[in-house]
Amino acid sequence: MQQPSPDLRIRLERDLFRSCLRLVRAEDPTPLLAETLELLRGRIGAECGYIEIADVESHGGQRWSASVGADESTRDVIVARISHGVVAAALESGKTVHSPSAVLDARFQDRESVRHGEIEAVLCVPLTAKGCVGAIYLQNRVGGGPFTPDDVDCVQDVAGFVGPLAGRLLEVLRRRARDDKTAGLRARLRTDGLVGTSAALAETLARLEVVARLDTNVLLLGASGVGKSLFAKLLHDNSARAGGPFVALNCAALPEHLVESELFGAERGAHSAVAHKGVVGKIAAAEGGTLFLDEVAELPISMQAKLLQLVQTKEYYRLGGARSIRADVRIVSATNRDLEQAIAERSFREDLYYRIRGIQLRVPELAQRREDIAPLAQHFCAESCARNNLPGLPLSAAALAALEFSDWPGNVRELAGACEQAVVEARIAGADEIDVAHLFPAAREPEQATASFQGARARWERAFLHQALAGVRWNVTAAARELDMSRSHLNALIRRYRLNRDTFIELGDSPAHDEPS
Repeated sequence: MQQPSPDLRIRLERDLFRSCLRLVRAEDPTPLLAETLELLRGRIGAECGYIEIADVESHGGQRWSASVGADESTRDVIVARISHGVVAAALESGKTVHSPSAVLDARFQDRESVRHGEIEAVLCVPLTAKGCVGAIYLQNRVGGGPFTPDDVDCVQDVAGFVGPLAGRLLEVLRRRARDDKTAGLRARLRTDGLVGTSAALAETLARLEVVARLDTNVLLLGASGVGKSLFAKLLHDNSARAGGPFVALNCAALPEHLVESELFGAERGAHSAVAHKGVVGKIAAAEGGTLFLDEVAELPISMQAKLLQLVQTKEYYRLGGARSIRADVRIVSATNRDLEQAIAERSFREDLYYRIRGIQLRVPELAQRREDIAPLAQHFCAESCARNNLPGLPLSAAALAALEFSDWPGNVRELAGACEQAVVEARIAGADEIDVAHLFPAAREPEQATASFQGARARWERAFLHQALAGVRWNVTAAARELDMSRSHLNALIRRYRLNRDTFIELGDSPAHDEPS
């Protein structure tokens, strides 16, 4: 690793401070800390480095760390030994520690951690900000020799950025924890995979806490995409059956002729598909646990009668079998359809409805928990980056505002899909953050013809808003009043559609303002 040329050094410094500034918007800053440390290592020519930030105000508060240029064993040495040596000295004094050779330095040569590591050049700068403490540690200069005064200045400048930004991030997390309506419930429940802190979510969790303890059947209601399958799993995880299996069957995903064998199982030779061996049905697989029937309204009428027998008697017959089998399962069903309407249309049995609906639990739509949109989006983007081995991509402030003010008729599922696409769009564009155009490509290129309803609506909204703003000479407050929306909402839409005074847009043959969408 050679020392950077002047041009490369300028680029590294630019990227370095960009990385620092992105820290304040990060949900989990660990990837950005690693990126910042790697850029810093390249800038000053260090062999390895370590960074750590800890919350000192909250009991059991956040702690983040990252290392670069060190394998796992070397990192363990840095954390377990060096952090009690040079880093400890920097934190105790609150001053930068710089030594051309720690093993020869009278301040450190007697420390076991320094002798053990045979440490030469070290540079450690404390990170200080209200409510947090930490340090940036760099060890051994490539090619030997001490770190230069310019290197020290660079690391101190970075620490001067990272410290206050980390303090701001920690304050945001503390405030969020104070505002978290679900905090008490999460302390008592297993909530793996559940993101959000809203009152609507807390209300659902409070009901789930009671229902989970019972062994009665549950019917989950809610629009498509709200996450009913996640709540079915939460019911199982917080029940007395948590040690047993959780088995799910999507009743709409199988051809009608396969539903019976999938659900009840089949004896060998019951039909051509099981000529040589039987089929273990989902009921048997869920023995002692929970059977989740997703989209239960799509179950064929012929199967509904057999399911009714199971619910009533706790017994069932495998396809082609002559012996009844006792079942020990809890049945949790889910649907986005109006089952009472389905009963009226004779597509769902009324007696089965009353049996499976034991207790009803409605999962809120995203429109009822708008304060959860931003953390959900950050979660989905981080998850997508991790799954695809991509560097972390934070969401810009404009993107978060646009997300919160957008309609999500497909609920959490639609939001997750939009975030997955946005990560890809941002990477293709080489962006260092996810912006509005990556989330809403239809808004980015409104002039491009498209057959989709969403694309057409986006083009019309952009033209309509531009016309309304032009009519009041771009007085945003007056336009917001005329459109009967908040100023912040209108500003978010202006950013989303990239509207400005110089853009010429015709409303043309767009639909009337009050046409339903």
